[in-house]
Amino acid sequence: MFEVAQHVELPRSLDLDGTPSAARRRRYWRYVHCWRRRLFHRWRQSAPDESDGLEVARGVDDLLAIAVLLDYLRRSGRADLPQISEVHESLSCPSVAAIAIAISATAADSFISAVLDPQAFLDNLSVPRRMFEDHWQCRLRDATSLLYRDKRIPLSLFGDFHQICTGNPLDRESSVTEGRGKRRARGMFYTPAPIVDYLVASTLAPLLKGRRPDEVLQLRVLDPSCGCGAFLIASFRYITVWLERHPDCDHNLACRLSMELLERVLDGCDIDPRAVSWTIRLQLLAAWDTLGIRMDSQDVQSVPSVPLLRGAVRCRSFLELAPFRAPTSDLLT
Repeated sequence: MFEVAQHVELPRSLDLDGTPSAARRRRYWRYVHCWRRRLFHRWRQSAPDESDGLEVARGVDDLLAIAVLLDYLRRSGRADLPQISEVHESLSCPSVAAIAIAISATAADSFISAVLDPQAFLDNLSVPRRMFEDHWQCRLRDATSLLYRDKRIPLSLFGDFHQICTGNPLDRESSVTEGRGKRRARGMFYTPAPIVDYLVASTLAPLLKGRRPDEVLQLRVLDPSCGCGAFLIASFRYITVWLERHPDCDHNLACRLSMELLERVLDGCDIDPRAVSWTIRLQLLAAWDTLGIRMDSQDVQSVPSVPLLRGAVRCRSFLELAPFRAPTSDLLT
């Protein structure tokens, strides 16, 4: 038996309370994949004959990614964010990157702007007007609401979305089950949430024991094949909870140190550039959500600057990568 009770608290990396059943999650992802295929064929029919199937497939997945991110942000307190279809109609050249820029401009929140970084989205294809005929973004939002009901949308949803996109490329037909087999054949395995939580808690608990709050910055957490950052997010949330409960650490100090964690302590790399982009987005969302960060007009000065994560999460093979920042004290891999 794992002696979980000895730890401060299992990190809320994937919000396991109230997690839907595996059968419900499978039905949900089959539904999402059906919309991916439908939108892909619609885009190909609307685009010029010379359009690249791979680029169209990426454009569809980028468009869906923005829609799911917006749904998460609205349910987390930003109900003022515009609908993706409204933004699309307002643009003369509506590429996915241009849509991300326009949404960021309305958000007036540096963290949301960083999450919707246009550099991570396709910018050389215009999204056809027909793409929003069926109001698919509303249907996906309703499906997500049915899946989680009144629960929070966990960050693991985005990792699952990336796995569906990776394992089921739209430029060739495949089922969700077939895609999972092909993904594993390429050596891509994802650690289940309970195991992530247990490993992070059991490793960090003894390393944090007896430390002062500022000494957490001496740690180095490295995930050499980070995927969508489950281990890094779990580590961030575990240390953040530890800081907030430390008797020598008030909320402002915990917030400042938590932001420094992302830049100075948590390192990751992966050979998949889209996985790296998701890791950066989800770490920022974890900070935005866990620390209650909001760009509030009454408290603008208290909002920390957005951590720069491009140097901490890299798109490279760990075996080919030059050494990361030298550890000051301990190393967790």
